Amino acid sequence: MKSKIVAFELENRGKEAQIRHLNELVKSLQMDLQNAQNDNRALRDREEKWETSKVQTVREYDGDEQRIKMLMSTFEAEREKLNDDLKQLASKLQISESKNADLRDDADRLKRDLVKAENFATRSNVWSMQIVESQTLSDSCR
Repeated sequence: MKSKIVAFELENRGKEAQIRHLNELVKSLQMDLQNAQNDNRALRDREEKWETSKVQTVREYDGDEQRIKMLMSTFEAEREKLNDDLKQLASKLQISESKNADLRDDADRLKRDLVKAENFATRSNVWSMQIVESQTLSDSCR
């Protein structure tokens, strides 16, 4: 019986050692679980921050994209207006150049007519003087 008691005590010590070992293992696993939960919370916090940052970045991108599209449409409208203005100015310039050429032609024609009129006036004066001289001679001869 003594040997059974000794065997029982040895078995009991072995079981107690196993229980202590298992308790230490449970404590270790509880610490690991606590650390894993803390890591998980930290990761969730980071993920929320990243998600918030992502949403903000997407909003900013969308805002920038809208602003760029608006600027591009404004630029296109201005470009079209300037092209139309340029076409109108080119047309006006062509009309002005045509009028200028016509006025130059008129001025040249008027200069030629003036020269002809001056020549005719000079000849007229010469003829008038000749007629007056002829009449004077004719009157003196009579």
